[in-house]
Amino acid sequence: MFRFRAVLVLFLGFAIFGCSPPEDAQGPSLEDDLAAISEARRQLISAMDAGDVPGIMAGLTDDHLTMPPNEPMPPNNSALTTWHEDGVDQFSFEGDFTTDDIRVFGGLAIERFSGEIRVAPRGGGEETVDSTKGIWIWKRQEDGSWKLFWSIWNSNLPVEGNVDDPFEISGK
Repeated sequence: MFRFRAVLVLFLGFAIFGCSPPEDAQGPSLEDDLAAISEARRQLISAMDAGDVPGIMAGLTDDHLTMPPNEPMPPNNSALTTWHEDGVDQFSFEGDFTTDDIRVFGGLAIERFSGEIRVAPRGGGEETVDSTKGIWIWKRQEDGSWKLFWSIWNSNLPVEGNVDDPFEISGK
């Protein structure tokens, strides 16, 4: 019985300490990840505000998904590039976003944001100011940088034709 316990203790010791990565291989700290995500977000929003489609696309993963409100999801990055090009050809954008919460889970981070976006037709016309909210999911790249993996957002403003209180549609 003593011999079994000794072998078990040795085995567990090797398993725990032998399989642990060295301290310098632990990866970036949470603070490092949050700083890198903040920089990636700053660059992406700057590209959006500038109408810089290549800059926008550079901030997205190769398998990125965008789920815009009230329209179909572009099925791939080629279609998404066209979607952005069409948008910046017609409108100028200026966004002011606040991170309401962000959680990092290994190589993924989930960010909940809110903000305001100003959209102005390039050919003239009235500017629209929208109050928005959404979820951005970030993905750590092999070089330690972060890129936007999934994006979904919507407006806090009512859609024309909706009832005053959408929770009273059924009359209950």
